[in-house]
Amino acid sequence: MASSNFDFLQSLLLLLLLIPKVFSIDCTHNKGLSLSSNEADPPWLSPNKEFAFGFQKLPNDKENHFLLAIWFNNIPETTIVWFARAAPVPQGSTLKLTDEGKLELSDPQGKILWERAGGANSMCASMDDSGNFMLLDGDKKPIWQTFTEPTDTILPGQTLSMGQNLTARYSRESYGDGRFQLHLQLDGNLVLYTLTMPTGDATRGAYWATGTMTSNSQLVFNENGYIYVTDDNRWVFNLTKKDAGSRQDFYHMARIDYDGVFRQYRCEKSKTCGLKWIVVNRFPEDICSAILTEVGSGACGYNSICVEVNDEPDCLCPENYSYMNKSGKNLGCRPNFELPSCRLNGWESNLELVEFNEYTNTDWPLDDYDLQIGSGVDLQTCKQLCLNDCFCMVAIHNGNSCWKKKYPLSNGRRGPNVNRTALVKVPKINVTQLYLESLRQNNKDQSTTVLIVSVLLGSSVFINIVMALGICIAIYFWYHNSVAFGMEDQEEALMDWVYACYCKKTLDKLVENDEDARNDMKRLERLVMVAIWCIQEDASLRPTMKKVTQMLEGVVDVSVPPRPSIYCSTT
Repeated sequence: MASSNFDFLQSLLLLLLLIPKVFSIDCTHNKGLSLSSNEADPPWLSPNKEFAFGFQKLPNDKENHFLLAIWFNNIPETTIVWFARAAPVPQGSTLKLTDEGKLELSDPQGKILWERAGGANSMCASMDDSGNFMLLDGDKKPIWQTFTEPTDTILPGQTLSMGQNLTARYSRESYGDGRFQLHLQLDGNLVLYTLTMPTGDATRGAYWATGTMTSNSQLVFNENGYIYVTDDNRWVFNLTKKDAGSRQDFYHMARIDYDGVFRQYRCEKSKTCGLKWIVVNRFPEDICSAILTEVGSGACGYNSICVEVNDEPDCLCPENYSYMNKSGKNLGCRPNFELPSCRLNGWESNLELVEFNEYTNTDWPLDDYDLQIGSGVDLQTCKQLCLNDCFCMVAIHNGNSCWKKKYPLSNGRRGPNVNRTALVKVPKINVTQLYLESLRQNNKDQSTTVLIVSVLLGSSVFINIVMALGICIAIYFWYHNSVAFGMEDQEEALMDWVYACYCKKTLDKLVENDEDARNDMKRLERLVMVAIWCIQEDASLRPTMKKVTQMLEGVVDVSVPPRPSIYCSTT
């Protein structure tokens, strides 16, 4: 009987929540008004001043590009809840509510970059207290609204209908479409998908779902901070497992973040929220283990390791690997060395040059091409099996089983429940030595390269650095047609390493065995800076030989060199 009463009360509550509110929407902006991305032009605020509609400058963007967006106005941390899905616009761009009732976003030259038509009945616009920007007709009813064109965020008072979705951004600071999507399917099931980039296809299977197969589903975020799936007047799945607090006391939002997790957030209004919202609920609880697909990279991108740290996923690169994009750590890792080639003169063919980095509780499932099982297959045997196989990049050991893995590695994860040990094959020698060794072994006419290597390795480290960095470009183009593999990767790794040492003030890593150099680090820094200037891709940036001599002698100052662009990974 008690259960029956509870069901009745729950149904009654839901009916009350679903009854449309009767209220009048006021026009806050009339036709003919415009808004500029110039900083002097303030955004359009909601009546309660909690939301702002206008232009937001992209973070860490030196070219002053802006998003047309809606954000929380009273929170120190910029929190965008909606943005126009268009390319970021330059400074001086303008949004206009035209006399025809259209929203037009145009660049400084007047070219229309994005628009939304309200139609002949469009009379005005409204930025309301819930964070919804609307074009209204003569009866003050919405013709178009941001709530029906969501991006990655949903707010209280907003719903998703079947067929609608939220798409994660590309990275924390990039607002292009990312790899994850929350989708309310036409069968009523609310699911999280990984997307195939760049096509945006979502056919790889869901990594989380409500299982709500109903005929008329809606995802509702109500005014009291609860998120749930309904079927007509039935509450069929509740996502809010913890009380989020009232809207009077807290700001609320829910967002599919760039890491693929759908999170519900809150921020107390009476306090300064600081730099981080509080997570109330998240789905899935552990995305590192939730995503496991035959095709695709996994939660953290190829060759990376996903690990939960303080209830948040973190993406790590194995030692001797680097992030593909440092501002998007979940986009994968690349090796800082040439991949095994199974050539007779490849680095992996000299077993003395090979070592393994060992990671406990770590696995890359589904990438194996060979499996060895037996009572004698212990950890050391597994390592030896991979060592003797030039195709083997990584071996995974568990009990009496040894899996050999191919490149690229996917679905990487680490955690206490991952009862496996990963053995990652890498070269022992450093990147510079490997680069020079590759040149020497792969040149058809080795005499010139042997001479260069002899000079480099036989001279002072000061001369080594300048000559190695300056000559490597010439070597690359000289031998471009005769080197069979890997040179471009080697150059990129060499330059990345040296430039990183320069930027991080760790040039001592370049001269570990040269006491004279370590005793004169200022001179070493000058030499490295000159060398970087000498290898700029833009010939107009390279100094003349006379100026090089003057810089080396200290006659003229050496300005801070830009990163050699041809060696930069995409950022």
